[in-house]
Amino acid sequence: MSHLEEVQVAALPPERFEEVLEAPQWQMLDEANRVARDIFRGRTIWNVNSTAVGGGVAEMLQSLLAYARGAGVDTRWLVIEGEPDFFALTKRLHHHLHGSKGDGGPLGAAEHELYDRVTNANAAAMRDVLRPGDIVLLHDPQTAGMAASLKDTGGHLLWRSHIGLDTPNDAVRDAWDFLLPYVTQAEAFIFTRRAYVPPQLAGADVSIIPPSIDVFAQKNQEMTDAQVTGITLSHEQLAVANSRASENGLSDRAAFRLQDYRDVEGKFDRIVSVGMFEHVGVSFYDTFFRKCASLLADDGIMLLHSIGRSDGPDATNPWIAKYIFRGGYIPALSEVIPAIQRSGLLVTDNEVLRLHYAETLKHWRERFLAHRADVERIYDKKFVRMWEFYLACSEMAFREQALMVFQIQLTKRQDIVPMTRDYIGREENRLRAAEAGRHPQLRRAAE
Repeated sequence: MSHLEEVQVAALPPERFEEVLEAPQWQMLDEANRVARDIFRGRTIWNVNSTAVGGGVAEMLQSLLAYARGAGVDTRWLVIEGEPDFFALTKRLHHHLHGSKGDGGPLGAAEHELYDRVTNANAAAMRDVLRPGDIVLLHDPQTAGMAASLKDTGGHLLWRSHIGLDTPNDAVRDAWDFLLPYVTQAEAFIFTRRAYVPPQLAGADVSIIPPSIDVFAQKNQEMTDAQVTGITLSHEQLAVANSRASENGLSDRAAFRLQDYRDVEGKFDRIVSVGMFEHVGVSFYDTFFRKCASLLADDGIMLLHSIGRSDGPDATNPWIAKYIFRGGYIPALSEVIPAIQRSGLLVTDNEVLRLHYAETLKHWRERFLAHRADVERIYDKKFVRMWEFYLACSEMAFREQALMVFQIQLTKRQDIVPMTRDYIGREENRLRAAEAGRHPQLRRAAE
């Protein structure tokens, strides 16, 4: 028997929208809430999806259910459970509906058997809480198979799809061939765009509800000068950072300080450390992570980006220590993870980039040598030889001596970040789209 997790959502007052809506708009919303209270009195609206955190649906439900409850409508949220193979299958369907083959796996009889077994088990668990007249909103492919098993409960079943493709291709059609026997067991359907509705649902009870945006969500708030804080021990870096913030009109939103991390106070939603950890020193790892833990908000996320060693602790190369990174040390993960654990922080993800930085160093060296004469005029031939040797030997250290770059994601609780890495690709695509057509001025590192 499956166990359905109920997500607890605190009520939020709809009256907060009065300050951001025109008077006629607020009156319409207030009247709609009154009508909803009358229609749904004595009933429960159940939202069912596959995760309580991460992803657009979970984010949307947190807000919508809070306002519905604040308006006096009994709205609940259940999360289904399933085995890894089931979620691999539904992720495949998700990709197909976006027009991609995803992992390239099949959508055949064995997949139908797996899908039926998991969704029927979740439906059986839900039957115990449903009452006649209740409304069930099943979200996306993961839950569509529950509709058939719930039809005889006296509840009203709706299926809502948040994904699709404006111009369907073979992958989309394959997904609908799989899903339609389940989807059509619902009484009504909700899509985010008319183009996402398959032709097989022509004439059905279909509503179009565009994606919902909570204007009060943290990510939709204007940044203040206290939201972004950068710290450095370099006077030159501080000057450059302040200059570039000014050039881009961000001086009132980003504050930079000449400050040791041990002296920082306050709480931060995000902490990002890039290229600094190599200079902390092994004997200060406990100090570093305990300080970060004290600065990180309870629902915050930290990212640590550093060069590391794959083959265990070692000593810093004497030439590097003398000419390049005085006092620097490249850590092994076996030295870093214990200090993280002692601080109380949780490792929620760890990415190891092996040959990537070797390629970066290769291009850096080639571009440096292409400007050899310019550098000699600024410095001298000795500096050019030293820097060329540094770039060349560093590249070889990544190719042949097990150096790598690691990126560790840290939180204070297990449920802060999404369960899978899909959100990373979504954010990359969003940022690429936002930056499309922009051509920022490129400058050399020393400029």
